[in-house]
Amino acid sequence: MDSITQITLGAAVGEATLGRSVGRKAAVWGAVLGTLPDLDVLSSPFVDDYTQLSLHRGFSHSVLFAVLGGAGIAYGLKKLHSRYPVPFRKWFLFSFLALITHSLLDAFTVYGTQLLNPFSDYPVAWNSVFIIDPLYTIPLLSGLIISLILSRQSRVGQRFVLAGLIFSTAYLGWTQAAKSIIDDELEQSLQEQDIPYQKFMSNPTALNSVLWMGLAVDESHAYVALRGLLDDSPSIHWMKMPRNPDLIQAAVDQKDPYIERLLWFSRGYFRVERDSQGRLFFHDLRFGRSDGYLSDRGNFIFRFELLEDPENPGRLRGFRQFRPVVEGRASTLDLLWRRIKGDTSIQGRPQQRLYQPDPDFETENLEDAHTRSDDGPPASSRAEINRSFGS
Repeated sequence: MDSITQITLGAAVGEATLGRSVGRKAAVWGAVLGTLPDLDVLSSPFVDDYTQLSLHRGFSHSVLFAVLGGAGIAYGLKKLHSRYPVPFRKWFLFSFLALITHSLLDAFTVYGTQLLNPFSDYPVAWNSVFIIDPLYTIPLLSGLIISLILSRQSRVGQRFVLAGLIFSTAYLGWTQAAKSIIDDELEQSLQEQDIPYQKFMSNPTALNSVLWMGLAVDESHAYVALRGLLDDSPSIHWMKMPRNPDLIQAAVDQKDPYIERLLWFSRGYFRVERDSQGRLFFHDLRFGRSDGYLSDRGNFIFRFELLEDPENPGRLRGFRQFRPVVEGRASTLDLLWRRIKGDTSIQGRPQQRLYQPDPDFETENLEDAHTRSDDGPPASSRAEINRSFGS
């Protein structure tokens, strides 16, 4: 989730657990702990993109880290604030909850969170919340602000922050219920249209939990559709696109570590393309397109250039991840709002061209990126990736 939401959640947990015991310091420390797990992005200047994919949302987001880190932080905070008669167990409860709620909230997004690291690198993803969702953040932030303004001696303030936490948690439950409804409709549509698929998933589109993207894949093709709870038509349009797995089959057969890392990260929801200049790209389809599949002008959000080894066919020298871009123009937001309200006449189509510079859209020029060194994009670029889409 975005940093503002995680800071707000951590501060709300602090206010709810220790606000009446240590005052506003609880919210301050909660805000710090609420963003602590995402400091794994600080490793970006020192590691390549291959390593960073497994580090982000890795051990720092695990249950074990919340337990061990929570215990260590609780011990330090008890020593630092010894003038407050707060037992260690209460400091630990605060620290543990501030850390683990960060990880659990991240697990509701599509990126994947390694909750069981180091025992398992399985990326848990419940796919029901977009990385920025005002309906989750605003009530939580409102309850926190009111609580911080009111007197420390009153229980009224704590009731407001608790109300914010209860509402935001209930909202997460709502997103799972909405996802279940949408999944049933999408899978029924796949069956009715005789679309073959081996895997299926869905996740919400930007800033809401009403309009969802469905994604199904078989061995050679991917199928994408939008479905909303307010749609004015029962029919569902699936867009078909080739996945081109043959372009990386040699690397897969040789168990190339770079391809294996990308397959693990994308969970098999990928598309491979070669552009007119001969460059090979791997797209993670789970994150959708920059236009939200609302037009024919979008590019895939999570994209990697595969650096082929000319001396060893089928082997890679690495891969380069490029900065995710989502269209924020007024026209795109207007299309999104109309589609959320149920206008099914707005349908995405295959993009007109692959990553060509276009002054009308805020997409990255990969020609410039291609001239960078083989060590991957600059550290600032990798950090921006994680702040925007992996937080």
